Amino acid sequence: LRQSIHIVPMGPNDVAMAGQRYTLIQIADVSPTVARERLLKAHADRMSDLVHIDALTGLGNRRFFDESMAAEVRAASRTGAYLGLVMLDIDRFKQFNDLYGHPAGDRCLQAVADVLKAVCRRPRDLVARYGGEEMAVILPDTDSAGAISIAKEILQKLRDLGIAHANNLDQSVVTASAGVYAARPTADVSVTALIQRADVALYAAKSDGRNRVFCFDTERSAAVAV
Repeated sequence: LRQSIHIVPMGPNDVAMAGQRYTLIQIADVSPTVARERLLKAHADRMSDLVHIDALTGLGNRRFFDESMAAEVRAASRTGAYLGLVMLDIDRFKQFNDLYGHPAGDRCLQAVADVLKAVCRRPRDLVARYGGEEMAVILPDTDSAGAISIAKEILQKLRDLGIAHANNLDQSVVTASAGVYAARPTADVSVTALIQRADVALYAAKSDGRNRVFCFDTERSAAVAV
């Protein structure tokens, strides 16, 4: 049993009156209280997790992404390590929803999320639903080559799923576009700069025909196909 023990010696006056010493030892069973506190803590931990999880996909949500990016940029700034970021967008997702319906769209998002979880399996890889059909992958200790490799693997595995998408023009299955940026965070490479440059690469990939990976090249100040 979980116990609470109180030991109370008699005061000097009581000892003098009794002619001998007595001590009161009170033992109470506090097992229910301990169990209740553990249950409340587990519930609080579960609620904390839910605040950071996207209910549909099981990925981190936008709040999780924002907090994780800030923490990883601080960590990389201290160590001088690379930090990679991949932004992905499902190609012509609105047309997919229009053709197949929103329940099918939800299943599509869940399938894409499963691909991200399968590919980004290192302990420190972080995946999140950035918003709508856009996903994000934070890759600590990963340079451009590593981030590009991850992005290409994600796009290939998504094509391999073969989810039918008749409105995807030249493609007959669901595809995605990806923008990549990796750098050693400094005063000039902030959270905002990382996201903006990965976004520039993403929109370049979509403008170039979709279903491909572009990477932001700092030296050229432009996104390039990879």
